[in-house]
Amino acid sequence: MTDLVFPDQQGYADLATLVRRARQADPDAAVRLQVTGAVLRVWVGVLPGTGLLADGAAVGVRGIELANEDAGGSASEAGALDLVCASAALSDRFAYDGVGASRLSVPPASTYAAWAGALPAVAGWSSIGAISAQALIDAARAGIAEIAEGVDARQTGAAAGSRAVQELRRRVWARAVPIPAGVDDGPVNGADDQRPTGFEGVPAGAAFAAYVLGFLPEPSATVRVWRSGRWVRLQTAVGHVVARP
Repeated sequence: MTDLVFPDQQGYADLATLVRRARQADPDAAVRLQVTGAVLRVWVGVLPGTGLLADGAAVGVRGIELANEDAGGSASEAGALDLVCASAALSDRFAYDGVGASRLSVPPASTYAAWAGALPAVAGWSSIGAISAQALIDAARAGIAEIAEGVDARQTGAAAGSRAVQELRRRVWARAVPIPAGVDDGPVNGADDQRPTGFEGVPAGAAFAAYVLGFLPEPSATVRVWRSGRWVRLQTAVGHVVARP
């Protein structure tokens, strides 16, 4: 069984918090664990999307430092890990290990998540502007309230009501949050804004994912927006969100 070894309990706690927040949005969320060197890249599915290309998906991404061999732990115990597993299986591990743990035994069973196989390449993203964190927070809260109201109105329904709620969620999180002109924090890595023709804005689902994962702690912050094909990426100081409208 593969172990992930963290330098201290904080890295382990950060992973547990990220998974817990994702499960608040989707109890069946999938988690992708990628290890390269002494860095664990964690992808958590907040909105799984539909179809083979995961249309409507919103996924949080965060890097967490692993212990290096010189520090007495060994990130290499995980090797070049790339595994998609169930968030429920990780939560079971967190509960078993308890508070203060710094070593995680990775669940041996993998699971399927369409978004994991549809993600764009790491390179090739184009900067398309910036948006305020407050605008994303407002969009997330408005969407949550609208869906909650719609769910309450359909509580007495059965299968048809469930389908209606699913369609409501899809519609709400597919809406575009406009990127206003003049909101910019300067070019990143020399990239100029390249907003494609017909681009309407950030999917509200991306705002929702950033909000529930705690990636928007400062409402006054500016969030850089990138695009690769149909995928949009929000870049914050805490983590990233990738979404497919």
